Amino acid sequence: MLPADHIIRDASRFRRAVEAGASHVTREGGLLTFGVRPTRAETGFGYLRIGAEHGALGEWTVHQLASSSRSRTSTPPAATGRGRLPVELGDVRVAGRRAARGDPPPLPRLAEGLERIAGEWGSPRAAAVIDEVYPTLPRISVDYGVMEGARRCWTIPVGLPWSDVGAWPALGELLDADADGNATRGRVVALDCRDSVIVGDGTLVAASGVRDLVVVATPTAVLVVPAAEAQRVKDLVAAIEDRGWTTRSDLRY
Repeated sequence: MLPADHIIRDASRFRRAVEAGASHVTREGGLLTFGVRPTRAETGFGYLRIGAEHGALGEWTVHQLASSSRSRTSTPPAATGRGRLPVELGDVRVAGRRAARGDPPPLPRLAEGLERIAGEWGSPRAAAVIDEVYPTLPRISVDYGVMEGARRCWTIPVGLPWSDVGAWPALGELLDADADGNATRGRVVALDCRDSVIVGDGTLVAASGVRDLVVVATPTAVLVVPAAEAQRVKDLVAAIEDRGWTTRSDLRY
């Protein structure tokens, strides 16, 4: 399972890691996850606690996975973050049908829905079945639904050049910043601003004197949030949807 919000700059080395992981679970069974060591404390990430070393896989070392969690309260502070791996790259799983269900099945309704979609895959009815079934599936991440309930899990620490761009401040790390630390994209004018991410997607954004903000303007929505609170965008989207409005995913990144 490969979420789309990652930038992995060494693709060939990542492919080698996937091949090694696939070889391992073919022999040993279970679920396998990859992780990168944290460089800072981050409440938006989950963490993997690596266990005993199992053996070498070429240039890699596979460990038993002691535990994993995406709970914000589980995030270690920077001083104690060593020995844990952010689970974002760990969202890459190498497993077969057993992984879809977990061991034992944690979410039978989700598994049944996915099997129904898989049964129609490639048929003329596939699109209609997806439209019917997918919106009814339980909303739960693979970490809660599968990883935390699985009995046999492995992890491979990988030192790949990797960035998660699942939040707006992370996008700022990938864009060229000006001398004042502002990362901009689109139609933006920033005067006396500092350390901000400002995006004008089809809309002109004019900012003056702001500090440590994320400002995103699209044709249908505008987001303004302190950079330190950017992970709360999901809460904002939920609050908007509770009012019966729609963001059309414009605030999500």
